[in-house]
Amino acid sequence: MINQKVNRGYVEGEKEIKPFYDLRKEQLIELFESDVATDRTIAIRCLHKGKLFTKEDIKYLCESLMNEKKLYVRLEIEKVLTDIGAENLPVLISYLSLIGNNRHLSRGKTSLKKSYPLPRDIIARIIGHFDLENVNVDTLYEMMFTLERNQLSEMIDGIGFLTFYNPSLSTEVYFNRMKLFVRSKYLGDDLIMWKFYMYCSAFSKIKECREFLQGELIRTDGDSEIVRSLQFL
Repeated sequence: MINQKVNRGYVEGEKEIKPFYDLRKEQLIELFESDVATDRTIAIRCLHKGKLFTKEDIKYLCESLMNEKKLYVRLEIEKVLTDIGAENLPVLISYLSLIGNNRHLSRGKTSLKKSYPLPRDIIARIIGHFDLENVNVDTLYEMMFTLERNQLSEMIDGIGFLTFYNPSLSTEVYFNRMKLFVRSKYLGDDLIMWKFYMYCSAFSKIKECREFLQGELIRTDGDSEIVRSLQFL
């Protein structure tokens, strides 16, 4: 089991990494391009710990994540992008729906979990785990208007997850911004509306959200995702 994890890039702790801390950024980037998965993990962790990545590196990291096959190396890259991705949102968000292949292409089953479903798209997952001190949430909402349908589907997941776990974002202003946009362009779109109903579950304090969902419940003849969101409210 340990050998399998190592083959996938698993590095346990400081003992393996400490000898590399003094390497320059250029040397660590070279190590990151090694064919050995653990070398790549060590390089990314050292670069991150040393705060050597800048916003100009976000495209490089996204491209690396797109091509990386080893689980633990991918997780290290995701950690870095979660911490610094908001420094260059346009670049990060341009990779929505491009990394990985397990996204919903059509409406899926209503979740039975008592929490917000983890986004499937990797970039949406990164957005959902942003520290609010590092991201301008207004910018996230503004960027919705620039996205293709497949990207918007993932962005709703990311913002919804971020809001669910950061209740300070659960405001009438943000809810109305999403509602007006989605209903004006995607009212008949099963996938987008499903994602939006899920997003509504993050707005438990908003009376207008509850009233909206109750109206939608009648209009849709008892949509199961609306029922689930109302349970949160």
